[in-house]
Amino acid sequence: MLAAHSRIFLAHVRYKSVGPQDGTNTHPFQARLGNRCFAFAHNGTVKGIKARALRRLRAEGDTDSEHAFLWLLEQLADTPEAEFAARLKQEADAIRELGRFNFLMSDGRTLWAYADNALHFIERRPPYAGELVRLEEDGYAICLSEVKRPDERAVLVATVPLTNETGWRKLHAGELLIVRDGRVERSLWASAEPCDAGAWPAAARRRLGARGQ
Repeated sequence: MLAAHSRIFLAHVRYKSVGPQDGTNTHPFQARLGNRCFAFAHNGTVKGIKARALRRLRAEGDTDSEHAFLWLLEQLADTPEAEFAARLKQEADAIRELGRFNFLMSDGRTLWAYADNALHFIERRPPYAGELVRLEEDGYAICLSEVKRPDERAVLVATVPLTNETGWRKLHAGELLIVRDGRVERSLWASAEPCDAGAWPAAARRRLGARGQ
């Protein structure tokens, strides 16, 4: 079996609610802003987002998710790097008023994870002991000390905790997590409102997943 190598992986299992079953509507979406290429995956529905016209970028599919992504990028154009995360959160907060807006976005170097009602993360740090880490859904288990370098760090972000590890934390509603080089660099959050996955009907749920090293 061939192995994929990358510092950041994005994965998305989609429960279709907007747009036909078509490759152009499949997450993660990709677009370029200046000399940077971004990937984006969204969990939720933001009704009315298409009323916000795109000026420079063009959607390939029909989803609210891709439109929201491209609209975000247009608002971020020419934003200095030092202000990028704060501006991203500001614009994400505005879109969140239109519906559910959990998303993952990356430029290949940084992972931004924004929570609405359902997003969790865990930060893995060495040393790795010999205990097994088991997936919650199918019971598959691995020993981290056998598959990781002694100095390897990683951050996993997902809709729900993927493993039986005790370090998973639910992001707050409106919280933006910034991950770089396998570490949580910082978190932007200014709300006392908790993330509540149970308040979202099961039929509308999708799964997001990301891993940053």
